[in-house]
Amino acid sequence: MLRSAGRAVSRSFVQLRFASTKLEGKDWKAKVIENSKPTVVDFYASWCGPCKTLGPVMDNVHEQYKDKVDFYVLDVDSVDAQPILQEMKLTSIPDVRLFHKGKETDRFVGNLPEKAVTEFFANAAKLTE
Repeated sequence: MLRSAGRAVSRSFVQLRFASTKLEGKDWKAKVIENSKPTVVDFYASWCGPCKTLGPVMDNVHEQYKDKVDFYVLDVDSVDAQPILQEMKLTSIPDVRLFHKGKETDRFVGNLPEKAVTEFFANAAKLTE
């Protein structure tokens, strides 16, 4: 019972956290590929421990760069994400990628400290200069 309660809390936390930035597969082209603004995509899953650790860091850092960099999360378990995962050759999560003008320009896999995530977003923001 405790285990299932923990899952419910975990799911609701993930849904709440990603409420404004969650990307649906059908929006991939318009919001990522055709976007002229640098766009960071965090490929995650609600059951992934490292994803849960990285998520709040990504959200906090993005707050500093939200005027220059778009940020979305894509749930790897969603059915409409599967073609994107195959195209991106995603093999592990969290997998964070930067896209600019339709091309992937940078990425990291796994959990990074906040300083490194800040550098990642700072480099993304420089693409607008």
